[in-house]
Amino acid sequence: MDVMEKMEAAKPKYTKTDYKIYELVKTEPQYITRASTAAITEDYGLSQAALTRFSQRLGYNGYNEFKYEISRHLHKAPIAKNTESSPMEVYRKNFRYFEEVYQRETCQEAADLISQASRVYITGYHRSYLAAELMNYNLLDFCYDSMCLRADEIFKIDAFSKEGSLLIIFSVSNPTYADLISEIERMKKKKPKIMLVTLSEKHPLSKRSDYVYVLPNLKTEGAQYMEPMVMFSLFIHTLMPYLTIKNE
Repeated sequence: MDVMEKMEAAKPKYTKTDYKIYELVKTEPQYITRASTAAITEDYGLSQAALTRFSQRLGYNGYNEFKYEISRHLHKAPIAKNTESSPMEVYRKNFRYFEEVYQRETCQEAADLISQASRVYITGYHRSYLAAELMNYNLLDFCYDSMCLRADEIFKIDAFSKEGSLLIIFSVSNPTYADLISEIERMKKKKPKIMLVTLSEKHPLSKRSDYVYVLPNLKTEGAQYMEPMVMFSLFIHTLMPYLTIKNE
């Protein structure tokens, strides 16, 4: 039985986490074959233990064997005659959609939030931290009071937050910062506003953030994996012209 057939057959016994893995494999099989377990944990909040349990539920010895079978399935699948799912077309579709969604009003709104903040804190977990660093470099060039903090440092925010601060979180889909937001919600003074920049319309932190910007993550059948940093970078560079340089 093919790996995809095994997944379908096991659906009635899935836990909530199993179903999340199933949906990820079905929509982004290319991503599964190339991403490390650390990346999957970062992007989707799925632990290595959860991936292993899911694999064993299907009769595999572990996640690596399951991942290998997905790769075999993709190589056996017939190659599409059109270019709809080619890597370049996937990028083009996302870029075009980004231009449609992120009109002047949206960019100006995000820029105003940043400009009006007394201090900007920026963070991201694992690879998303690269986006946080890029945003911080740009804001520092514009003479903003900006600080980039890693996931294990951001929990100090209650100690040095200023009144009117803004916290920008770059996150694909992972609820990593749920505990941080809980701490911020308990703060009585100098509580920063939270801006979430994500690729998931169903991000678990969306309803707990003050402002949410969902970047395009369009998929087509059999589409190639798209690196989230590409969309984060596009968002940052599109936003910069709407910011005013502050007095040094």
